[in-house]
Amino acid sequence: PGGSMIRVVALFDSPDESAAPSSAIVGLFNDEGKLVASTQLGPAELTASPVASSLIVPAGHYRLRVAATESSGRGGAADAEINAELASAGPLTMSALVVGLSREGRFQPRLDFGREASAMAYLEIYGARQGAAVGAVFEVARTANGPALVTIKGTFAATSEPDRFVVTAAVPVGALTSGDYVVRAIVAAQDQPGGRVLRAIRKK
Repeated sequence: PGGSMIRVVALFDSPDESAAPSSAIVGLFNDEGKLVASTQLGPAELTASPVASSLIVPAGHYRLRVAATESSGRGGAADAEINAELASAGPLTMSALVVGLSREGRFQPRLDFGREASAMAYLEIYGARQGAAVGAVFEVARTANGPALVTIKGTFAATSEPDRFVVTAAVPVGALTSGDYVVRAIVAAQDQPGGRVLRAIRKK
């Protein structure tokens, strides 16, 4: 939103259902260690699994921190270095790739998958025009550069903005054995260099 601004979506979960957080703070720190954006979450916002929270910041490099406390007073934090910039695909740019489930017409991001037959891979493409020849394929592999185990053609949907499109694909997670995988989205305009974005998922 707002041209140079980027929406950063943070997902987090508790590995122990008996120790679910009662409060949490999500913050983004710049390279100088300054807190540039944050949000505080209460019990009502922490019932989802995983919990999703978003912050809007200028494009750049950040440290994402999630600090949570349970009702007994015990707390902890997790940090991740992130590059909050759109990925390049020749004349186009792409959002990060998110994988989740489609439930009651809404997209729900997920960190891992169990018995679901399929998951939804989702990304946005910017800079394309209606009728332009743009292709997108999604691949599932064991590693970032490993051979594709599954390849799925992406489905494009227009949005209220003429140069922004949503691309989705149904990933057959039900057919995968337990373990860690990488979902790759590869996007290219006709006769132009392409680009790709990755997302790791876990099949229980």
